[in-house]
Amino acid sequence: MRKVLLFIGISLLLLSCGRGRSGDGEAFRGIYYWKTDFRITPSDSAFLCGHRIDRIYLRYFDVILANKAITGHTGPIPSATLTFSSPIPEGVEIVPVVFITLEALKDVTVSGKAGECAAKIFTRIDAMSRAHGIGPLREIQIDCDYTERTRDGYFALCNALAAILEPRGISLTSTLRLHQLRDTPPPVDAVSLMLYNTDNFRRSDVDNSILNPATVKTYLKGNYPLPTSIALPLYSWGIWMRDGSFHAILHKSEYGDTLLYRAGEDNRVTVLKDHVVEGHNLLRGDVIRMESSPIETVSEVCRYARERLGSRSVILYHLDSLGLSRYSFEQIEQLYEYATD
Repeated sequence: MRKVLLFIGISLLLLSCGRGRSGDGEAFRGIYYWKTDFRITPSDSAFLCGHRIDRIYLRYFDVILANKAITGHTGPIPSATLTFSSPIPEGVEIVPVVFITLEALKDVTVSGKAGECAAKIFTRIDAMSRAHGIGPLREIQIDCDYTERTRDGYFALCNALAAILEPRGISLTSTLRLHQLRDTPPPVDAVSLMLYNTDNFRRSDVDNSILNPATVKTYLKGNYPLPTSIALPLYSWGIWMRDGSFHAILHKSEYGDTLLYRAGEDNRVTVLKDHVVEGHNLLRGDVIRMESSPIETVSEVCRYARERLGSRSVILYHLDSLGLSRYSFEQIEQLYEYATD
């Protein structure tokens, strides 16, 4: 009974707090939801309500390249499809996001089946949206770290998807990495510039791969020809290294156990005893580089990007109660301050 009451309470709170899409279609407050289960906690509800979030950019599924030996199929297939354990917040616009791996995109590029892939992506998005009472859809976003070699395939996929969406009054947007700023703009209505994962986390000489203002300023020199929203990080992780080589990303955030770890003067901790973390076998002498998103750094990059792009739209990454609890209400509002009605 308590679970039922909590479920109803969250639904009512979200119903009263959403604002919907901004009138000019440009300035908005957004946040990504990047988990495999849509589960809204009371803390999530309070965050959405308190900061008047317009849009949740909700990862629906990934598109990966099938392993025929395992699946019996070839070509791109959906993976890690989102499940729904909470109701969809009314009054907050849901924007479906589909992540496409580089391997799947390479297959689309070589096979020339962009139209077929686009049709399958939309059909799946439409079915999931209808099944969970999401809509009417006004925007769909594609997320892919395409390269120069796969650009033509990605652009063909975007063109094919846009041809499906335009008659239905749905806009198509794309994420954009910093290195893609120097390339031809994708054939979409708008982009979300990812101002995170700015450096190569595999390198041992990097201090914080999540966000480096110097890297951002190297790529971001001026205006971009498409309407651009700013996507900012508010998360932490650990980069596990052994003998200077990258092994894995760890999501564990606390390494205060002095029997297992020794903190260094920088943001690195040394493993003192063999043990298992998140299914990984850490050995004595391994190093974990603790990376985060300091509000001072995020604010600096936000201000710089606004000056260069003239953008008033901000999307935070991502809706996670633990990560967001490290920031004050005022600090979050500072990032959103220009995303107003």
